[in-house]
Amino acid sequence: MQLFFKNHDQRTGVPMGRALESSLWQALEIFDDLPENDDSFLGLINSKKEVLKMMKYNKFVWLVEIPQPHKGGSYQGYYPRQRCREIMKDVFDNVEFKDIPGLKFEKYL
Repeated sequence: MQLFFKNHDQRTGVPMGRALESSLWQALEIFDDLPENDDSFLGLINSKKEVLKMMKYNKFVWLVEIPQPHKGGSYQGYYPRQRCREIMKDVFDNVEFKDIPGLKFEKYL
């Protein structure tokens, strides 16, 4: 699994085009360090080159998104931080991104 992220407060990150191989514990550590603001995110890229991105949505939940530009939208779901951690564990255990419960397809505006 490859990882990219942006930590707005620490001004650190790895762009998607330079995503790095990551273990689950590294991904969880980076995720736990992300601040609670709009500009920080974490993304994962699986072996099929599919992207899963997690970004803070509001005070209580994170937006989990699987972009599908060829379909004109993305699969999206809103989850608390702990559920995002569980999703990461699942995808590192080879659960397909599309099999994450609660995701719905939304057209781009």
